[in-house]
Amino acid sequence: KKHATLDHVMQQLQQAMAVNVEALNAAEYEELSRVCLAAYQYVEQATEKYGAKFKKYLSGKSFILVGGRFLSAQKVAFKLTAECSPFLFRLPQHLANRFPKLMKVAGVRQMFDEEDYITSLQEVKKQFGETELDEHNLQVAIRLAIQLGETLQVSEVHPSEIQERWGTVYL
Repeated sequence: KKHATLDHVMQQLQQAMAVNVEALNAAEYEELSRVCLAAYQYVEQATEKYGAKFKKYLSGKSFILVGGRFLSAQKVAFKLTAECSPFLFRLPQHLANRFPKLMKVAGVRQMFDEEDYITSLQEVKKQFGETELDEHNLQVAIRLAIQLGETLQVSEVHPSEIQERWGTVYL
């Protein structure tokens, strides 16, 4: 049996990330998921040896397959108590359990900080402008605002510094 090389695995992951996930049928999605899980497994086991190389390669790339889409590590955290997709996501438990070293090296954080919630709320504003939000997006915006409030309660950031640091926060 031939052993995979680091370059081969990275190439497979690159090809997987290029796939239009929404266009796949169930069997094709299963195959894509299987390829990604195999690549994650290889990287997880090789993290000690190639951690810096993985970090550089995966930085900014949307390689984490979650719920029918590829996400970058910046959009994913190990802990998130509210449903905030399509802006922020909790790393699925099966990925957190099986690939903790890979996810940490790639930049997945334990939890989001105030900047993540503010940026997401600004993204809602950018996406919808003055248009009234539909029920789903209104609920997501409310959850983002609640998460922001909870994060600010335990953070070092004083509420008066928010606009100065990140601009207007749209609620």
